[in-house]
Amino acid sequence: MLCLIHTTPIVESNKILDSFAKMMQYPTAVSLSHRLELKGIVPSLVTLNILINCFCRMGQITFGFSVLRPKILKRSYEPDTITLNTLIKGFCLKGRVKKALTRILTGDTRALVQLLGKIDDSNAVMYSRIIDCLCKHKLLKEVTNFLNEMVLKTINPSVYTYNILVDALCKKGKLKEAKSMITKNMVPNMVTCNSLIDCLCKLGRISYVWDLIHEMHDSGKPANGIRLDVYTLNILLDGLCKGKRLKIAQGVFQDLLVKGYCINVYTYTIMINGLCKQGLLDEALAMLSKMEGNGCIPNAFTFEILICALFEKDGNDKAEKLLREMIARGLL
Repeated sequence: MLCLIHTTPIVESNKILDSFAKMMQYPTAVSLSHRLELKGIVPSLVTLNILINCFCRMGQITFGFSVLRPKILKRSYEPDTITLNTLIKGFCLKGRVKKALTRILTGDTRALVQLLGKIDDSNAVMYSRIIDCLCKHKLLKEVTNFLNEMVLKTINPSVYTYNILVDALCKKGKLKEAKSMITKNMVPNMVTCNSLIDCLCKLGRISYVWDLIHEMHDSGKPANGIRLDVYTLNILLDGLCKGKRLKIAQGVFQDLLVKGYCINVYTYTIMINGLCKQGLLDEALAMLSKMEGNGCIPNAFTFEILICALFEKDGNDKAEKLLREMIARGLL
């Protein structure tokens, strides 16, 4: 005789609630969950996580948090990573980052603070999300406090998490603070390098760039040694050109060609722009020819830089020739 195994009502109910949530029918899902409780169907943690998600998606963060204490904690459920992640995401979606941080780090949600200590590195994206939001809102002091809390709870921020903060500090011109992040058990990668180089270039501290590159290379393990990629080199060349250090930029550029780096259209365009800004239009046109000779096809921006520079210097004939070439290539 076969035994029919029936799923419990709450399991089936969760499937229905989840379907409504995925269809963005959040009010319907919330209403249905209330009706289920009135019928005596006890919600599971999955049910309540769905309910929190619906409230957060509707922008009703307070209601989302109200599910935590009266419904989850009073039933002796232990909030899981989905619970916390959903609440953090809800706050960040609404730009209420400061409130999210306060909620997490105060006694009002002690269970969430305890939960933070249980989350392993594989869920570090959760921390990166809130740190990213804090950085976007320029709440750098709060980010530092949050990192300290993580360290106290023996949660190791990933290099991705540190890179978010390094980039934010660099954009604020706080180079010293950004570099100090590297000493906090962080092995820098190319993203770290790019942020710091960009900051140095914008601050006009070009002489420090190469020292930084060597310093970062030495701070990593041999297997993780940093080899400059084309994106980093473009940042460096752009900084040199804008800092009116064209000769150095040209030397670096030639060195890249000799060493066989995969120079792209942006690299050539940066150099062409640098030459144009210095009034070296013949050299800029020669760079365009060299670019195409090396199999790199100029884009519309490359042509626009040259055309504008030529018109400004009364090189109308050459500008019109390039304009016709743009049209022939379908770039205009």
